Amino acid sequence: MSGEGSRLALTALTFAIVACAFFLTSNMNPGQRVVALVAVAVLSPILIGFLYMISILMQFDGHSM
Repeated sequence: MSGEGSRLALTALTFAIVACAFFLTSNMNPGQRVVALVAVAVLSPILIGFLYMISILMQFDGHSM
């Protein structure tokens, strides 16, 4: 995947995850909801990037994910 396409896919996936978190946190009070949504928005691209890196490393090792 190209650099620009990879960045676009990561952004779209992050927005989708944050949108799901937005609906799942609808019964929380506003302060907790903001903290939860910020945590999801910060941690999801890190986790997705980590999993993507692991999948690349496994391909070099001869495994498929």
